[in-house]
Amino acid sequence: MQLLNEITIAESVEGIEFYAFWESRNLYTLNLLRPSSMGITQILYGNPMLWNWNTINVYVLDAASETAYKAGENWVEYASRIQVKPI
Repeated sequence: MQLLNEITIAESVEGIEFYAFWESRNLYTLNLLRPSSMGITQILYGNPMLWNWNTINVYVLDAASETAYKAGENWVEYASRIQVKPI
């Protein structure tokens, strides 16, 4: 089980690259960042609070469940259940 404030994945949803992390203050929010839109091609693990630009907040009904915690390992399966609308 990963920490809620840890960056968990760097995958793509419909061809758009996202970095995602669970909002530590709200178990039902998954934050998706698009660093490539800022011309940044690589981000190392660190404090996600520094990466608050171009953030997409997604309300996830089962964020407190085991399924959500495993999202980083099974992103392809889990992403199909998340509706993402780029800003």
